[in-house]
Amino acid sequence: MLAPRYRKAAVQDVTDPIRGPSALVSRFLTSFLVFGGAFALVYAVTKSFVAAGMVPGILLTLSAYSILSHHRDIQRRERRLTEPEPIEVIEVRAARVLDVGAPGSTGPALCFELPSDQMLLLYGQWLLEPALYRAPCPADDGNQERFNLLEDPFAFPSDHFALHRWRGEVRPFWIEILGSYLTPQNSSVQLPTRANIQDVEEFAGAVGSLQKDIEDALGQKTTT
Repeated sequence: MLAPRYRKAAVQDVTDPIRGPSALVSRFLTSFLVFGGAFALVYAVTKSFVAAGMVPGILLTLSAYSILSHHRDIQRRERRLTEPEPIEVIEVRAARVLDVGAPGSTGPALCFELPSDQMLLLYGQWLLEPALYRAPCPADDGNQERFNLLEDPFAFPSDHFALHRWRGEVRPFWIEILGSYLTPQNSSVQLPTRANIQDVEEFAGAVGSLQKDIEDALGQKTTT
């Protein structure tokens, strides 16, 4: 099992690497501008104020919920800055990593071979976000020879890296690259279609029996 260590949080740990800073006012302003455009478009097509208000209104409500939820998450993390060690750091060393098939568009998925017959699965589109590695956005289409399209020293996967996440959360907010780029090996292994798999999973297994090991460890975590 990977043994975590803990550290004090820094201000830069608060920002969500996928959604960015809270920016409450600008996000609401953008939503209202989109609402206005959608209202005008629907009215132009239907000539109905009811229809023109209903569809954009639903979209505005969903957008407002997402914005406020994100803002609350940022505030919650800011309050945790005073805690002694709220950040969990999991350091990983691996000699091999497999590119594993994921259902639909839920991937990508990487499976790292760890010592003592353990495997580490990282799963989801969040793995492709440059901000996750605290890297600048790649120019043009990025480095096509790298899984995450980033140049060194931000290229991932790596033979040595650390996952930083808030205690009580599953998804890391930062993958710190500590080693050299490790090219993922193609595999025929597939994640179970209806399994409720988390962003980070550690389980007993080996490369030679990985399909069975994944099904045994994760296949029972079925979503309804």
